[in-house]
Amino acid sequence: MKKKLGLPNITLLAASSVKVDLVQDALKISSYEIDFASIKLLSSSKPKIKFSEIEYVSIPGMDLDGYCKFFMYGSVKEEIPDYIRIFNKVGLAYGFLTDNAYIIDTKNGLEFFLSAVIYVNENQILNDDVYEFKEKGLPFFTELGNRIYEHELNRQRIIKPDFSHLYLTEN
Repeated sequence: MKKKLGLPNITLLAASSVKVDLVQDALKISSYEIDFASIKLLSSSKPKIKFSEIEYVSIPGMDLDGYCKFFMYGSVKEEIPDYIRIFNKVGLAYGFLTDNAYIIDTKNGLEFFLSAVIYVNENQILNDDVYEFKEKGLPFFTELGNRIYEHELNRQRIIKPDFSHLYLTEN
């Protein structure tokens, strides 16, 4: 067996209140070849299965499932279904709201890329921290993502996506 890298002064830490089982899986994968001083999962909910090498710390609930998932979920407070995964990179700066995403739906066998930038600076003054991200930007991105998703649900596909190369756990 390969010797683990020892990091005796480092704690591996994750905090989440949504999809805790997936976060726990990420901790397990991250510590596969590394021996951390400790591994901690901070969460308001418990995973289905607990592992002895992970310390579980109870924290107040967080409503973060759609946080930084601007397309489809940016302005809504609902949980993202387990069969939808959004791999993305977002940006907020000086009135510009950006999201670049690869969105997959394992239940319906669809995938698509979506990228958009919107400028939401009504007063046209830069660096005043007065932007309409929540009022205009996030609702627009949510609606755009949902409309493209609905289009993709109804579009005929010649080639079906293969998600076998992605590490996905079903809850």
